[in-house]
Amino acid sequence: WEWGTSLRKAGDFRGASKAHALAALSFKDIGDRPRSIISELDAGIDMAASNDAKEAREMLESAIKKTTQTESRDVALLQRVVAKEGEARLALASLLWEINDGQG
Repeated sequence: WEWGTSLRKAGDFRGASKAHALAALSFKDIGDRPRSIISELDAGIDMAASNDAKEAREMLESAIKKTTQTESRDVALLQRVVAKEGEARLALASLLWEINDGQG
């Protein structure tokens, strides 16, 4: 998780996406769905920053759909999921705007 953030700050968005995707799988393996989804959303956001619009769109749409399936008694963690979903939706909207702008 932190490694992905470090790579993002260094400008290695593809590497950050891979690190966040790996974190998502690791969190899923231990049954931590909220953190898995946060990491998956981060992976899509990083991919969007790497200028791979097609893959980023697929990743973001898939991850955003999973946010409604998140349950936890930790309200602060759920707030993080909602906040990260908002970031992901902004990234997706930006991608869609760019794709449509290129077609017009």
